Amino acid sequence: MIYEQAMTKNCHMDECELNTKAFSNIISLFNEYDHKPSREMLKALKEIIETLTAMAFGKADNKYFLSSIDPGVGKSTAIIQWLRVFLESTDSALEGVGVLIGLERYEEIQRFVDECKLVPDQYAVFVKEDHPLNDLGCGKYGANKAKVLFTTKAQIRIKSAGKHFKDVKQFYYKDKSRQVRIWDESLLVGKALTINRTAIGSLLETVEKWERSTGEKKVLDILEKLLVDLKKYKDGEVFQFPDLRVSLNEALRIFENSTPDRKDYAETLWLMSGKAVTVRNQDGFTLVDCTEDLPEDFAPCLITDASGRVRETYRLQEAERKNLVRLKTANKDYSNLTIHVWRRPRGKFSFNNRDSFDEIAEEVAKVINSKPEEEFLVIGFKPVDRYGRDNIEVAIKKRMTTNPERVKFTHWGKHTATNQFANIPNVILAGTLFYRTADYEAIGRAAAGRTTTKGIFSSNEITRVKHGESCHHILQASCRGAIRKCIGDSCPKSDLWLIASPITGVEALLPVIFPGSRIILWMKDKNTLKGKAKEAFEYIMGRFREDEDLEKITEVEVRKALGFRDNYMFRRDVLNKKEFIEMITEKGIVVKEGGRRRNEFVKVNFKYSPN
Repeated sequence: MIYEQAMTKNCHMDECELNTKAFSNIISLFNEYDHKPSREMLKALKEIIETLTAMAFGKADNKYFLSSIDPGVGKSTAIIQWLRVFLESTDSALEGVGVLIGLERYEEIQRFVDECKLVPDQYAVFVKEDHPLNDLGCGKYGANKAKVLFTTKAQIRIKSAGKHFKDVKQFYYKDKSRQVRIWDESLLVGKALTINRTAIGSLLETVEKWERSTGEKKVLDILEKLLVDLKKYKDGEVFQFPDLRVSLNEALRIFENSTPDRKDYAETLWLMSGKAVTVRNQDGFTLVDCTEDLPEDFAPCLITDASGRVRETYRLQEAERKNLVRLKTANKDYSNLTIHVWRRPRGKFSFNNRDSFDEIAEEVAKVINSKPEEEFLVIGFKPVDRYGRDNIEVAIKKRMTTNPERVKFTHWGKHTATNQFANIPNVILAGTLFYRTADYEAIGRAAAGRTTTKGIFSSNEITRVKHGESCHHILQASCRGAIRKCIGDSCPKSDLWLIASPITGVEALLPVIFPGSRIILWMKDKNTLKGKAKEAFEYIMGRFREDEDLEKITEVEVRKALGFRDNYMFRRDVLNKKEFIEMITEKGIVVKEGGRRRNEFVKVNFKYSPN
């Protein structure tokens, strides 16, 4: 139950009126825009309204309330309509009640402000110094008089660091803490901590200069010894981080003129100071732990994250912190969605990056050219090459033979919280976002509040977090297009193309992300196999056909069957043939690397298992 007497005969009339009027406004708006969510979706939206009202009247438990309705159903609309009715209320019980809305990016604040259509004296914006958003509404320095305050999630974390939230005056309304708190999209209540040897090494020069200028000899020797000691530790072992003998605030002053990355490294390093941390050496020597990032009294708070139903982080928070309540959700039927999966090799056998980039651009252009009258949205990685050689937009347009104006582009990092492309029926994910193994562990620990001293984080748990984050990114990116829309409990007819190596497990997650969707293979043109590569392919596929329970075939078995005495010749004539790797990958067979002569051909199970 969200609050003690919600929507009962004992309910205060103005509570009921607030809920009823806000919900009525939502229905009217949906009718106006011909938006047709299902009955269950409407019930879930109604519970968002009831939760906000509960917070406003001080009846919500000190919990995080998670609404995980799918993108495009109307979570933001529900909040906006509730805000308008709330601001019209003359109930004396609401006179001193303020609202705090935390968003990810500045453009999201501007969009939310525009959509709310509030009058200037009703709201304010609090962001970093000298940003023009601070001038909106009552102005940053008039925030105490504004009933609604918009800010970034980063500002909430920064201003409340080391404090009780009730003491953070920057977010006050009429000299007291705002009791209606809304966190838009993703929330991780803890702070994930990771730092590798390279990052630690990049700090040594600044530390050395500081010690020379001050005469202090506190930190440099400790860090240099730490880098040597780390090499002795195995994956998963606990490392007792030395006390750096300088406070975090002093450390931040030492690095105040450094690059943003190095400031972050320094903060992470000092947050680990004196603590037990976990060593991960799968991606280079990396130290992993977590710390608290939001005040304990920040709850109650409403979280609106469509990815809540697929992310492992919320399950960990719910199970271990026991401060998360899931609001009603509603299943969305994606049977009108066709997903085209390109099973593409990954890792050592994916061949060089330049060839991969050109090949992806070529295949994406072919897909776009095949529908010359339809719009497309392409989501790829942000270019980082100074000469633009990794600019996927330029590469695709160069290969197109049809009108390029109908194709829109955005990149990972901007793949959430925008409705700009909501009418586009075709979405292409030109690459998928992944983190390092250590990052997934740190994220999971932060969600659960499980520091190294509280216990291990198993490989199974890391995999679950990895899968949850993959689901999150794919759901959010895909739903920038028309997939997000609702026709009853369904999406409109849409197509999604994505690239997924079988080894990542992404293909098995698609029925979880998009229940009811149709999944087919995105087939690219290939050259015909010849010679020993063809023989190897036929031998491997024949073995798996003959024995359905067979899970793997060793490279040695294949070499012997084909009469190869020389490992070099087998690699030259089979393993190093691009077409061979592509064809076995397309059949769901991956090469598991195991060092010289120890490779295995492994059959991937595409059925999803939560374990």
